[in-house]
Amino acid sequence: MANSTQTVVSDGSLVLLDVSIDYLERAEISVYYNSVLNTTNWAWVGTTDKQITFSPAVPATTEVMVKRTTDISVLRHTFSLGAAFTSQSLDEDLKQVLHIAQEASEANFGGDFYGNIDMHFNRIINVADAVNPSDVPTFGQLQGYDTAAGLSAAAAAQSAIDAADASRLTVGTVTTGLPGTSADVVITGLSGAQVVSFTIPRGDVGPGVPTGGTAAQALVKIDGGTYNTQWATLTKASVGLSNVDDTADASKPISTTQAAGLVGKTAATGAAVLPAGTDAERPGTPANGYFRYNSTLNQFEGYVAGAWGSVGGGATGAAGNAVFHENDTAVTADYTITSGKNAMTAGPITINTGVTVTVPTGSTWVIV
Repeated sequence: MANSTQTVVSDGSLVLLDVSIDYLERAEISVYYNSVLNTTNWAWVGTTDKQITFSPAVPATTEVMVKRTTDISVLRHTFSLGAAFTSQSLDEDLKQVLHIAQEASEANFGGDFYGNIDMHFNRIINVADAVNPSDVPTFGQLQGYDTAAGLSAAAAAQSAIDAADASRLTVGTVTTGLPGTSADVVITGLSGAQVVSFTIPRGDVGPGVPTGGTAAQALVKIDGGTYNTQWATLTKASVGLSNVDDTADASKPISTTQAAGLVGKTAATGAAVLPAGTDAERPGTPANGYFRYNSTLNQFEGYVAGAWGSVGGGATGAAGNAVFHENDTAVTADYTITSGKNAMTAGPITINTGVTVTVPTGSTWVIV
């Protein structure tokens, strides 16, 4: 049983430990976790109790060691300097010497060291060879390991060289075999100087390009099963353009649909189709000469001198007569007479409620 150390292995719940080793002062006590000094995770309980507490609890399987280190620099009580010669002071001096002896004995003869060892440039001699993984090897052992490692590395290098020599190949010939034959690889020669030769079969000879042909001809496939071709003169039918003729641009025909649409608008007994639309649908930037049907006013109109104006028909009547000028009898929508022009209407005329007829300054509306 050690007199200067106390050890315990935690089960994960260790938070209190009674200190069983003897000491004179708390300052002589140190705590180690797995042989590593710990100064932060423990504290004394009370002021005089021989008990320490851990926070947090010591992890499971951790070995806790409480170690006493007695001050050896001076005696606790020096009687020649006036210390009281009492049983207590005498016991404490003797106990100090006893503790120092215990610690020296347990450290040097028990083989337990809990700090760095400073040999002050002296050697440790007469050391046995290491046996366990945690033992310190001797210089002789290290020399033996170094020699063995060198021999092993040299053997490995030579083995790699031998393996490379044994597997070294040189490419020999590459031969083209007959169509339909199998590929073949042949290795000849001794280890380290072998030659590999390949035989690679070729495919069937193709038909090639037929001779002949002219500058205006092209090669076309004869059938879909082979790559045989022949020279042929291309026609508009062979490329799917039977209706294409080499005519001048001015003489090129139009399509059947276009022709039918134009005939309906230009036939002598038909009618021309004019643009039609509301007031809001008039062109944004009209030019003199524009002509359209106004569906808002229900009349034809033309653009002249910067303004839209109605286009009326002449007098009508029986065949061969031009007698009657007709107009409606009611104004059903707002209307403004064109500025700078006069208007004439056959009356009587009714202006519907809410409808306004505007006659600009300088213009006249005459109802006869």
